[in-house]
Amino acid sequence: MKKVLMISYSFPPIAGGGVFRTLKFVKFLPNFGYDSVVLSVKKSKFKDFDETLLNAIPSTTNVYRAKNIESKIYRYAGSFFHINYKWYQIPDVFITWLPFALNKAKYIVKKEKPSVIYSTSPPATSHIIAMLLKKKTKLPWVADFRDPWTDNFIIKYPTKFHRKLEEKLEKKVLKLADKVILNTESNKDALLKKYPDINKEKFIVITNGYDLDDFENIELSKTNNFTIASVGSFYDEMNPRIFLDAIKKLLSERPSVKDDLRIIVAGHTDSLSKEMLDTFEFNDILDYKGYVSYKESIEIMVNSDVLLLILPPKNIDAQRVIAQRMFNYFAAKKSILGMVPNGETSEIIKKANAGIIVNPEDVEDVKNSISELYDTWKQNKLNTDINLDVIKQYDRKELTKKLAETFDEIII
Repeated sequence: MKKVLMISYSFPPIAGGGVFRTLKFVKFLPNFGYDSVVLSVKKSKFKDFDETLLNAIPSTTNVYRAKNIESKIYRYAGSFFHINYKWYQIPDVFITWLPFALNKAKYIVKKEKPSVIYSTSPPATSHIIAMLLKKKTKLPWVADFRDPWTDNFIIKYPTKFHRKLEEKLEKKVLKLADKVILNTESNKDALLKKYPDINKEKFIVITNGYDLDDFENIELSKTNNFTIASVGSFYDEMNPRIFLDAIKKLLSERPSVKDDLRIIVAGHTDSLSKEMLDTFEFNDILDYKGYVSYKESIEIMVNSDVLLLILPPKNIDAQRVIAQRMFNYFAAKKSILGMVPNGETSEIIKKANAGIIVNPEDVEDVKNSISELYDTWKQNKLNTDINLDVIKQYDRKELTKKLAETFDEIII
């Protein structure tokens, strides 16, 4: 078995959507000739934790952890002083992990003798560590982008200088990496357009996906309610305002629906979205759970009737996003209500026959779609006939095979 050193800040017991890509690669790589050695952080002050995820790490996987100097003052000073945090956080708040992680990585290379380095972002600091390690060891390196870096729609640079500085770092990573993995075709196209002088042959796409093992032995507790669930975060433009307005409009026109309707929101919310949920006038039908464990999130999906997916409506960069939750929605085999702009997410849902796509800015359109789904539910005819030929390509094992083939190409 060859070994791969996987540099991933987000790794169990840290929780959240970004954890599962690396965790599942680690799980399935032995099927394709690779054992994983993981470098992560010892402790994080700024991430959620789910200790149960530790059980998903293969017993054969050695996990090394490097300390990080994480300061709440450093992290939140921007908010306190009402200044853009990008004035002093380049490339991100986790840059203080770099010296400790790099030293630990050098030790791992000496002890474990990996054949290839893999780094995943966010945070982009992981790629800086891998880049410096490659220069030191000459090992081949694969840089994996779970999200865009400098074109991430949630980042607002305070000056052109700050953007140019990070773009310089980004370009250096792209040039020095032997392979660059993107999680969507449109993210790949955007980078190729932005940096046309970089060899396009090194760019490949490996999407996120689902693991059917996660859906085994899930407790079924389905109620007689028509249950709409959102499992994931709400923040910035990705908030529930239009959805809640549509629900209010529906209940004003069809008050009897309220007797059947239940809404579950599981995941983090920013203060604005939390206020929207707290002040929702029909709060007796809304169950806001906040952050829940991964297992509980799967249970919510399986025991719901419709799964809500919201993406920012206007931001062009957001059109390239495919939320991790969509793939688990597929595996749950429930109808998706996709309040998403035209883009890869909407196209995949349509191809998979997995739900309804609605205009994320049109309250009337959303209301009508919920009404239609409700009527279909009353007739016990909600669509769960997902096109398996479409979604099977998102099986985590098949995606990991593609990663292993990428490693094979660059190992001499």
